[in-house]
Amino acid sequence: MDSSTQQNLFESGSHATGPVECLGLTFENDEVRRSHFLAILREKLKDPEFRKIEGFPIGEDKDILALSDPPYYTACPNPFLEDFIRCYGKPYDPETDDYHREPFAEDVSEGKGERSYYIHTYHTKVPPSAVAAFIEHYADDKSVILDCFSGSGMTGLGASIASTKNVKTILNDLSPIASFISYFHNQFRVSQKEIDSLIQICEDLEKEYGSWYRTRHNGWLASKGAPKEWQKKEGSLSYGIIKYVVWSDVVSCPECSHSESLWNFCVDLPENQVHDIFRCPSCSAELAKERRKIGKNKSISLVEKVYETEYDLQLQETRKYLKREPVFTG
Repeated sequence: MDSSTQQNLFESGSHATGPVECLGLTFENDEVRRSHFLAILREKLKDPEFRKIEGFPIGEDKDILALSDPPYYTACPNPFLEDFIRCYGKPYDPETDDYHREPFAEDVSEGKGERSYYIHTYHTKVPPSAVAAFIEHYADDKSVILDCFSGSGMTGLGASIASTKNVKTILNDLSPIASFISYFHNQFRVSQKEIDSLIQICEDLEKEYGSWYRTRHNGWLASKGAPKEWQKKEGSLSYGIIKYVVWSDVVSCPECSHSESLWNFCVDLPENQVHDIFRCPSCSAELAKERRKIGKNKSISLVEKVYETEYDLQLQETRKYLKREPVFTG
């Protein structure tokens, strides 16, 4: 029952140094706001009945308070939800309210390439732009949305990018780590001091380790026939900064036992495609990656995976792993 509420929906603005408003109250600054609600949470933690709520985390009060930023997020069941509903919600009256929506019947197709999606991995994660489509359809202006199983908080992010204005979101999850991730996905409150510190850390890391991530891989790309837009140059030298590395399984040809990366067997960079059926670079035998790609042609052999053994010091046993090697840097 750990709960988090999307910070900017409380209308308190950024990491403000001036007056801020929260739950209908106005405070001199954000630190005063936090101190006020921390004092209330500190007293609430003394209530034995409050601590009996299912899902209450195992931890000392000082740790719960240190992690919390009430009322936006508490590292325990959030005691401010009732205040939030009272301040921003309204009961539905069937005699006076005319809310009506037809069922959402459109296809929603969203990729997972958004930066916010990759900030922290979490199972059953949904791109926030996909959630936004449903919020835009069903939510009214000033609606309050409750996500009881919020996971990493994508509903909150979806509400923040939806075109519907003044939508407020309550994110709730039984898992303390889920509510913690949700809070940092949605709090949007970074001070200039924190930004400056992050920039300094990046500069220090670049100075000390930057040379580890520079390589003359562009010439290699050209030799493999990569498209020209992939062959970027840094200054007058063919050096590149490694942003990512693509690894490939090592496979062998069942006809001649020649082995190398699957990338070299079936990836065609000039044509920008991966072939399902291809030739062995050594003996030219016709091969395939998977049986289902062959169809009715039974004469095509499948490449065989290559394994290597390694002694695991932790398990104190020899284990077999798929052999992989780096094949592309970007």
